[in-house]
Amino acid sequence: MNLENDNAEDPVTEISSEQKKARRFVTVWTCLYVIFFPLIFWMALWSILIFDSPSITALIGIPIICAFLCVPLSMLVSIWKMWSQYFHAQYEKLYWYCALPFFVFLFAICINIVLQKIFL
Repeated sequence: MNLENDNAEDPVTEISSEQKKARRFVTVWTCLYVIFFPLIFWMALWSILIFDSPSITALIGIPIICAFLCVPLSMLVSIWKMWSQYFHAQYEKLYWYCALPFFVFLFAICINIVLQKIFL
């Protein structure tokens, strides 16, 4: 019984420069998000202190708190989507997912400003 394969040479998989760049980019952003996640999550939890102001009602405060809690959650979604896009070789979409927490943070700030301008 011959168990050896005549064409048993392993094909050498070439890694493109685009794939190397994407892997480096995703690795760096994943490390940054993992390092800063506890700090951002802690800051989002402290957003409940908005109720220390006597002029803030539940109608204003709860959407602001929810918006700021979305920032650390977007970091987790961003990590998941970055690696998902990397493994599916969709490198052009990958860079947008790296910036997702920044967009959510800008959205939270806009919600804060709009609600305070409208209701206060």
